[in-house]
Amino acid sequence: MSQQQRTLLIVDDSPEDRELYRRYLLRDREYSYTILEATLGQLGLELWQQHQPDAVLLDYRLPDMDGLEFLAKLQPSMQQPCLPVIVVTGQGNEAIAVKAMKAGAQDYIIKEQITPEGLQIAVNGAIETVRLRTQLQQRIDRERVVAHITQKIHQSLNLDEILQTTVTEVRQFLHTDRVLVFQLKPDGNGTVIAESVGAEWRSLLSSTMYDPCLAESYIVSNRPQPVRHDPASIKNYIERYYQGQVTAVSDIHDRSIEPCHSELLAQFQVRANLVVPILQDNQFWGLLIVHHCTSPRFWQPLEIDLLKELATQMSIALRQAELYQQAQRELKERKQVEAELRQSEEQLRLVLLASRMGTWNWNIQTGQISWSDNLEALFGLQPGEFDGSFEMFVARLHLDDRDRVLAAVARAIATGEDYDIEFRVVYPNGTIRWALSQGKVFYDQHGQPIQMAGIDLDITERKQSAETLRESEERFRQLAENIDAVFWIKEVSENRVSYVSPAYKRLWD
Repeated sequence: MSQQQRTLLIVDDSPEDRELYRRYLLRDREYSYTILEATLGQLGLELWQQHQPDAVLLDYRLPDMDGLEFLAKLQPSMQQPCLPVIVVTGQGNEAIAVKAMKAGAQDYIIKEQITPEGLQIAVNGAIETVRLRTQLQQRIDRERVVAHITQKIHQSLNLDEILQTTVTEVRQFLHTDRVLVFQLKPDGNGTVIAESVGAEWRSLLSSTMYDPCLAESYIVSNRPQPVRHDPASIKNYIERYYQGQVTAVSDIHDRSIEPCHSELLAQFQVRANLVVPILQDNQFWGLLIVHHCTSPRFWQPLEIDLLKELATQMSIALRQAELYQQAQRELKERKQVEAELRQSEEQLRLVLLASRMGTWNWNIQTGQISWSDNLEALFGLQPGEFDGSFEMFVARLHLDDRDRVLAAVARAIATGEDYDIEFRVVYPNGTIRWALSQGKVFYDQHGQPIQMAGIDLDITERKQSAETLRESEERFRQLAENIDAVFWIKEVSENRVSYVSPAYKRLWD
C-alpha cells in the first residue's frame, strides 16, 4: 500500500534532537515524510511561509525567540487560532507548554519522554485536529456567508447591492485575489458587473471581455450554425454550464482547459480559476468566477459547494429583481393611466358644468341613485343635499310631468328601449326648469334589470327660445291676416312650409 505524503518542519537548535525526531518519524509505515529543519525561530517562520508544512515540531527554547513568540508570529499567516504545532519542552516545563497550547499549539511532549510511537501519535493527532477544526470553522463561515447573502436577498431589492455583497464575502471567505460576476450576452461578449479585487491586482469591473471559446459555444447551444471549431468539443464546453457544473482549474497552464481560454485568463494575471454558472429560469445568464492570481491553488469541495449555493441564491435575486422592476414599470404605467384618467374626468366635469349637463346612475335593485356633482344644481339642490333616493328625484318633478316620467322609466325597464324624455323640474323657490333625460337599462345574465344610467341636460333656454319663437310667429300670423298679407312660413329645420296665409292661397287659387 502506498504511503501518504506529509511535510514536517522541525524547529530546534539541537542537531541531535532533530536527528532523533527524523529517525522516529521515518519509522511510520503509513506516512512518508518530507522533513524541513530550522535552527532558529525566524528561519522556521520563513520555511513555513515557503512550504506550508502539515505540522511543526517546535522546541520551546530557541536562540532567537521562545515558543510563545514563534506562535504569535505564526498565527497571522495561518489566519486562524488553531495551529498544527507540537511544542517540545524540557522536564518540568509543563506549565509553559500549557501556555503554548492556549496560544494555539495542539499538543506538547517532554523531550526526555519521547518515543517513536508517542511522536507519531502526537503528529497525527495535531494534523487531524487542525484538519477537523479547520473544516468545522469553514463550514461555520460558509453558513454565515450564505445566510448573510440570503438575508440580503430577502431584505433588498437592489440587485447591484446583492451582487457586490456576494463577491466581497466570497473573496474574504476564500482568501483569494479576485471574485467577479460576469454577465454573458448573446453576441459572445460579456461584462463584469460586480467585482471584489485585491489592491495589487488589476480591476476588471465594467470591462467588456470576449472569450472565443465561450462565444462559439454559446452560438452552438443557442443558434445552431456552422462554426470553425470542433462542434462536439465546443458544445461540451458550454453544456457543463447549462447543466450547472463547476469548472475548477488549479493551474491554467496544466492544459486542463482550452488554450483560447487559458490565454485569456493569463492576460488577467490568473493562475487558478473557479467558475460556477448562474442560471435564471433554466437559462444561462452568467458566471460567478474566482481568480487566484498569486499561485496555483487546489479548490476544496467546501469552497466549490459555497459558490454553487451562492449561484442559486443569485438566481433567486435575479428573479426577485426582475419581478420588482416589472412591478415598478407596471406601477409607473398605472400611475400614468390614473393621471390621464383624472385629467379626463376633470375635462369631462368642466364640459358637463359648461353645458349644464350631469350624469346619473340608478341601482335598480337597491333604489340608490348616484349623481355627478353638477346634477344637484340642475334640480335646484345644494351640493351634498341629494340623499340618493328615487323618491327625492320624483319629488322634484312637475306634477303635470310626473306620471309621464314614471311611465317612461317603467317602459324602458320592461322593454329595454332607450329612455328619452323631456320634463319640468320644480325648484324649492317655485322656479321651473326644463330637463332632457336620456338613459339605458342594463340587465344581468338572467335578464333581470340591475342598473340604469344616463345623462340629464338643462334645456330651459332652448325651451324658452322655442316658446318665444312660437309666440312671435303667432303674433306675426295674426297681424298678417288682419292686413290680408300674402305670406308663408317655412320651418328650416324640417325643410317644409308650416303655414300659408289666406291671401296667399287666394293668389294661387
